[in-house]
Amino acid sequence: MLEPKPAFFDTRLIDELLKGPVKEPLRPVEFGKTALVGFGYDLGERDYTKVPGWVGDEARRGTEIVAMDARGEIIATPGEEKRIATFGLGGCTAVAVALKFADGNRKGYVQHYSPLNKLYSAERLAEAVELSGDEPIAARVVIMAQGEWAQSADHSKMKPSDEMLVNLLEVKALKGLGLQADVQTVSYSGMLDFDKDDQGTLMIEFLSNGETRILADGLPVEAR
Repeated sequence: MLEPKPAFFDTRLIDELLKGPVKEPLRPVEFGKTALVGFGYDLGERDYTKVPGWVGDEARRGTEIVAMDARGEIIATPGEEKRIATFGLGGCTAVAVALKFADGNRKGYVQHYSPLNKLYSAERLAEAVELSGDEPIAARVVIMAQGEWAQSADHSKMKPSDEMLVNLLEVKALKGLGLQADVQTVSYSGMLDFDKDDQGTLMIEFLSNGETRILADGLPVEAR
């Protein structure tokens, strides 16, 4: 079992950030629909199976696709294989939450919000991790945010460009899931690589053997 939720967080910074009502998204658009229609693909019904490349490949194998300024979740029973993913990160921040329960069921949650909706994204994450039923026996959270090269001798480390938002999301996740949750942040580059069609993607993969994987830019994020 995870440790009980901490009784107290120093939320002065959060309270300052959240002054005033949190409004609905300023731009509640579907990134996939908006961007891909520009390339001649009519996604009026959001049928991602008709899209070429990574998005279409994943949709055709049953992956739940989450668009920009949206969120989604899946539940996998023991022995079941399921995936949920988002794509097209380019300045946006995405979060993946993977929970495992004592009965073998696994729950995956993915959200993807633009910079205009960053406070809204924090509130949606807080809702997602506010547990109302059974406590999970394992909880992983991966925050994927655009990064910048840190000032270091070899310039080999990337840090989130919006550290305040990332810190806020981390606090929301830990407050909801407890201090035993594995919460990590992955920074992605804003430089486009047109040879890599899974760039800017975040996925939760529940395998039939019980393994859970979280992939950022197509690469596994190792649990700690």
